Formats: sequence, C-alpha cells, structure tokens
Amino acid sequence: MKKIINSSFALFIFLAFFLPSSHAQEFKFFHEPSDSLIADIQNNIVTVHQIYQVNETDEELILKWRIIENTIPDDWILELCDNVTCYANYPNSMVMDTISGDVKAFLKLSVNPNGDTNPAHMTFRVSEDGDDSNFKIAYFEFNPMIIDNVDTKDAASIEVFPNPCSSTLFLDNINQEDVLSLQVLNMQGQLMISTKEKSSLNVASLVPGSYILNIRTAESHFAKVFEKH
Repeated sequence: MKKIINSSFALFIFLAFFLPSSHAQEFKFFHEPSDSLIADIQNNIVTVHQIYQVNETDEELILKWRIIENTIPDDWILELCDNVTCYANYPNSMVMDTISGDVKAFLKLSVNPNGDTNPAHMTFRVSEDGDDSNFKIAYFEFNPMIIDNVDTKDAASIEVFPNPCSSTLFLDNINQEDVLSLQVLNMQGQLMISTKEKSSLNVASLVPGSYILNIRTAESHFAKVFEKH
C-alpha cells in the first residue's frame, strides 16, 4: 500500500511541475518545409533556397533572425532575403515584418558558388521579438557539384550583348543548337522570363536593374549578369 501511495505521489509531482512547464515552452511558429535545408547545387549558376516561418497562433507575431554561423566564402555570389527586404550586404540580425493568418515570414538565400566546389552552410536563430525563449534554428547547407564533361572556359567565352540592354539581349560564342532554354532571374531569385529562344531574348518588359541570365544547354548551365536600362 505504501509503495502505491508513493508512486501516485511521484506521478502527481510530475504532472504538476513538468507538464505545465512544457506547455509554457510551446513554440508559436514552425519552419516549413523543415528546420534544415540541405541542397546539392551546381557550382556555376544561381539557385534559390527558402525556409518559411509559419505562425501557429491566432495572434500577430513578430519574428527576428540572427546569423549564428556562416561558412559561405566571400567569393560566392550570395543574397539574403527575408519578408522585409533583400540584402546584398546583409546584416547579422534583423526584425521581420508581422505575420498572421496566411501570411508567412521567410528566409531566402540566392547562391552561386562561383566555381567553388567546397560545401558551406549558414545557420540562423529565429525567435519571437521580445521573447528569446521562443526560437528555432534554420539551417542552410550547400554542396556544390562539378558538371561533368564541360569545358569551364566555355562559360567565360559566352557573351551577352548589348550590356546594358534596353530591349533585346543577344548571345554570342555559343552553339545555338545546344541551347535548351533561357531564364532571367532578378537579384532576389525570382523567375522573370523563361523562353525556348536560343540566340536572343526580349527584356523590354523588365524594370531597370541588375538581372541574371541562366543559359541551359544539353550538358550544363551558365549564368551571366546583365543590366536592364
């Protein structure tokens, strides 16, 4: 009988002290699709990678992020965006815009290893503004891959002109029969134009600024930066 009473008392202590504490630490947001994003990427084109922060409450939520580890080399082309803005020269921390209902926050990295083949990663601590105990880690890892059977001198020899351009952009020093598609991305990694054209591209609809032209061939991808005037 004494053993039963002691066991019941121990269970009561566990329920009274541990369960409420655990409930108080429930997170108010979660990461979508997950807390970590590990990607094999090609070592000479821009790719875009994103982790969303989803509000689990019925109230407005303000989040902030802080970079706690970064091994991405300086010679990589890197742009960081959140749901406030995009940063070419990104800060170490920032408060994001309010999220509620269907509105999500996000962290987005547009990366180009610029020929590098060494893996790299960036780790963020995302927390509620005003409550650092409500936090999650967002982890991005990139593993650049070398494209087989491609002469790396080909990318340097491809020309896009005129640059700057106001209407039609042309390609030179590339076998047009090898070109499968052309894509234009803005510096936030958003796809602006996609076409099956092989030698030229109409960019008149783009607003002035810097853009990335991705050239896809049967064997590889190449990236060229151009200015739209």
